[in-house]
Amino acid sequence: MAFPGTYDIKYYKGDTFEFFVYPKNASGATFDLTGFSSIRFTIATSTGAGPTASYVGEVILDGNNTYIKCILTPEIGDQLAATQTYVYDVQIEKPAGNGVTYPYIYTILKGNISVTEQVTLPTTQTVTIPLDVVGLSVVEDPAGTVTVDWTAATSGDAATSYKIYGKSETTTPAVTTYMLLTTITAPTTVYSTTSVFSIPLTSLEGNTFDIKVTAINSAGESTGVVESITTLAVPNAATSFNLIEDPSHAGAIAGSWTAPATGNPATAYNIYVKYATEPYALIVEDYPLTAFSTYGTPAQALITSGVLYTFKITSKNDAGENTVSFVEDTITV
Repeated sequence: MAFPGTYDIKYYKGDTFEFFVYPKNASGATFDLTGFSSIRFTIATSTGAGPTASYVGEVILDGNNTYIKCILTPEIGDQLAATQTYVYDVQIEKPAGNGVTYPYIYTILKGNISVTEQVTLPTTQTVTIPLDVVGLSVVEDPAGTVTVDWTAATSGDAATSYKIYGKSETTTPAVTTYMLLTTITAPTTVYSTTSVFSIPLTSLEGNTFDIKVTAINSAGESTGVVESITTLAVPNAATSFNLIEDPSHAGAIAGSWTAPATGNPATAYNIYVKYATEPYALIVEDYPLTAFSTYGTPAQALITSGVLYTFKITSKNDAGENTVSFVEDTITV
């Protein structure tokens, strides 16, 4: 007989493992399984282990009595320890009777079973295009410098970088499609520039620009958020603002400042005053000088000894008032 054969099995817990046994005789011909009514697929911790250490797999004999199908089911596999190596036997038995005085039992296949915990493949995380930024702000402060500021989306997959684009219908020549200005690496969410399209902003005053910011990661680029800005043709803020009690008029406040040294010239100033947490009130509009006194203005009637006052000076020209940047000073009479 050509028995037993050997076949080692690597079994993963939770799987259904099937194999087929085709018995051959010594000459290699198919061994007829007719009459072998008892077929066993037994699993034990060691050779010769008693019944309490054994497990029984399922077996199926094909209709032509030429092969045996052995099955290690998840139910049996669940009883096997992942740290243990088992031995198994596939046996066939022809019972006694019909002139046979004792049963014929053959071990036709044997081997080892090594058990491994079920392998769980890592979950592939699909990255999606990030959501658009929020809170996009585009301001020019001081004149000639545009700052673009935004907040990253608080949900969805994170952006790894941002792209900032610009276009303008009012420049000469007009830029009618978005041109990439720069790429910013996350987590930075602010960008400042003194030029657009490689042209200094001081040469592009009074033009309107559409600024678009998109969010990017490995999945792609978001649609983008757009904010428009008209570059300032108004002057920069005044400087060196100083308040004192007016030596010429009791109960009055005097102040002086320096006209902006760069950018478009200022032709006038607006003067505002507030106290405590009250909002600013405009007390003098289109003031042509760089020094003033509250004497003779409505503000003089407001000034009370011991109260802290704050004055604000904004610069103006024909293009308008620069409310973005200004000078302030405080005084208590």
